[in-house]
Amino acid sequence: MSFETRLKEHAALVEKRLGELLADEEKYISAHSGGERLAKAMQYAVLGGGKRLRAFLVLQFCLANGGKAEDALDYACAIEMMHAFSLVHDDLPAMDNDDMRRGKPSTHKAFDEATAILAGDALAIDAIRTAATNKRCGAKRNNDAATCLACFAGGRGMCAGQQTDLDSEGKTLDEKALCDLVERKTGDLIAAACYMGAVAAYARPLPKRAANCALEFGHALGLAFQITDDLLDIYSTAETLGKTVGKDEKEQKSTFVSLLGEAKAVLMPTLYLEPFGYVAIEAMLCGTPVIATDWGSFPEIVEEGVNGFRCRTQAEFVRAAEMCNSL
Repeated sequence: MSFETRLKEHAALVEKRLGELLADEEKYISAHSGGERLAKAMQYAVLGGGKRLRAFLVLQFCLANGGKAEDALDYACAIEMMHAFSLVHDDLPAMDNDDMRRGKPSTHKAFDEATAILAGDALAIDAIRTAATNKRCGAKRNNDAATCLACFAGGRGMCAGQQTDLDSEGKTLDEKALCDLVERKTGDLIAAACYMGAVAAYARPLPKRAANCALEFGHALGLAFQITDDLLDIYSTAETLGKTVGKDEKEQKSTFVSLLGEAKAVLMPTLYLEPFGYVAIEAMLCGTPVIATDWGSFPEIVEEGVNGFRCRTQAEFVRAAEMCNSL
């Protein structure tokens, strides 16, 4: 099955489950607090947009570790709720001040700033609750997944990266500082998605090698993702991306394009993903069952990919990075 087909299938599963979870939330809110507007804003922010890349990674890493997608579905929804929280707050006037998201008015434009803030707050907290109460997994796995999500999304991860990004406007960062920023702002939530998917596959504690492989791949993909997003901010259109373009240069943000130049930046996604090898990437993104359930064969897979498939699969690595048009 192709990557595109699998991405669409997983997105449909996640969209359906998100609709169920948010409908339950609306029912509870309406019955107990009268906050129907809040519930509607949460639904608006989450449903009907995006290709669900992070959720896809949750489900795919569960499958790659020998698990069932159904076991990881609520974890995938939790990731999407947390991602939606970050987008709602990122679009606010005090931050990126963006009026469009996923081809429609940003949440603060469709509702109001105060409601958007509350909707983002509620989504972040509900994301943790959703991960912690996954009925398909036991308490230990749920605790592991929820803790991972909280750590990688909060003050130790994504939110810290957002703060660094705000503090860096108008400044020139070197490559190390920019990579550190991107690893937290973008990479941490992608890495969390990979890790949570692996967690869902194991009834016993997640093996250290599986955890490390998930986190390392997630952070590499996060860098590739951000670099491609930097390029799309220059070359794409608002109609294609569903959000404002050209903002990085206008706000004098350090990006991989401004730091390295367009010619080198185009090559960087491939360089970040290439060490994992074609076979490993195909397994993790396209569903080829080559990774053992205990990930014991991963080093051999990486070696085979780097030494045996590099020239043949250059386009595959670039295609993996191009997933970032799903923002």
